Amino acid sequence: MEQIRQKLGISFHDLEWALKQEYDRGFAQSVKEALEILDEWILQNRDRSRYKAVDRRERTVQTVIGVAVTFKRRYYLDVETGQYVFLLDELLGLPKEKQISPALTEVAVMLGVSGPSYRISAEHLEHSHGGKIISHESIRQAVLRAGEAVAAEEASKMREGEGERRVPVLFVEVDGLNVRLQGESRKRVEAKVMVTHEGWRPRHPGSKEYELVNPKFFVAHDGEDFWEEASAHVMRNYKIDKDVTVVINGDRASWTRKGLEYFPKAMYQVDRFHLKRELRTLFGKHSECLARLYEELEMPDPTGARFLACLAECSSKLPSKKRRQEAYNLLQDLASIPGSVVDYRIRLQQEGIDTSSMRGLGSIEAQMDRISDRIKRRGQKWSLNGLQAIMQLLCRRFEGSLVSLLKRLAGTVSGVCEALTEGIARTRSTARKVLEYEYGIQIVHSPMMDAGRTRSGGMSHFLHRLSHDCNI
Repeated sequence: MEQIRQKLGISFHDLEWALKQEYDRGFAQSVKEALEILDEWILQNRDRSRYKAVDRRERTVQTVIGVAVTFKRRYYLDVETGQYVFLLDELLGLPKEKQISPALTEVAVMLGVSGPSYRISAEHLEHSHGGKIISHESIRQAVLRAGEAVAAEEASKMREGEGERRVPVLFVEVDGLNVRLQGESRKRVEAKVMVTHEGWRPRHPGSKEYELVNPKFFVAHDGEDFWEEASAHVMRNYKIDKDVTVVINGDRASWTRKGLEYFPKAMYQVDRFHLKRELRTLFGKHSECLARLYEELEMPDPTGARFLACLAECSSKLPSKKRRQEAYNLLQDLASIPGSVVDYRIRLQQEGIDTSSMRGLGSIEAQMDRISDRIKRRGQKWSLNGLQAIMQLLCRRFEGSLVSLLKRLAGTVSGVCEALTEGIARTRSTARKVLEYEYGIQIVHSPMMDAGRTRSGGMSHFLHRLSHDCNI
């Protein structure tokens, strides 16, 4: 065996990369030919009275497969507007002056958002493709552009009217995160996050794991009027009136409480995670007091008076004057928000609302941990624009809407192609026929296609789909 191996002189690793490189070259050539065929088709089917062909110009685009494609397409004068356009670029949604394809942009943004850093994301992409594909700066720019698109989308929604969706109880959880800035007059900024949801449901039938129902995120930083915009965001999605209870969960920060002023019927819940952490800091060495306070937090006391009385008693037993003052300040603050330490479910039950499917609040903390992992790892610093962009995209990812957002942005086509509407509808089938019959690029009919879905393990179905529905 060793003799054979030495004579062969190749490993599976070498064979794999060699075949990939060969495939990549074939892919690039096929894409080039398809694009130039489409450009020729546009030349023949354009509105000749409007678009005057000037010349052909070359363009190179880095693709998601890991190879660059260089092709030529025609440059036109739009006599109606006086502008010069590349109709092929417009038709296919290729952004001007961008050297990476929409699909690669989508991958770059996903990696930039989920990865620990832009540089490491670029390295991962390079390793997976066997060579440098895109720089970390290009990934950063792609994230910034996507973030700007999200911000513009949110701004346009500000003009929309009130939402129509109604729920008896809407949960609004808010928290902030201190982030270091680069090149700014301020050294830090507080990134503020809000997640709204309608409650909880099992992740799977019979599962003991739960997920939020219809989570929606809103992000801002402390230089903005948070609740003015956050409440508008809520109103765009829901019809909020006096019959809807808005439960706000926060860590007692003054800005989190202001949300009570923006909804007709709202109650504030002091976040149990933050409160228990503060109690541990104050009473950690007094385990008896800490146990009593934890116990009182879980008691069905509709006013919270028992917990406050217990806190006052335990505070007086602290040996340190400083700690006693800190405990007194906590007591006064909690007393200033009536009922805030009482489990929100007890208060809702008093209003006759069924709480059997409701769980303890605090999902915002898990989301903040995920955000922190991305934006505070290894002491990262951000510009305000970069911070806003990455947080917008992170939140879209948590909502589960990031992929659809990126696909929508990638598919955006300028209105300059309106004159080609009828032709666009025929482009796919026409281009396929041209590729097959004039250029000899055949969609191969494999024997596997006739094997049946069961015998082929589903491959026959896939190949039929590929054959009949291929996107050119």
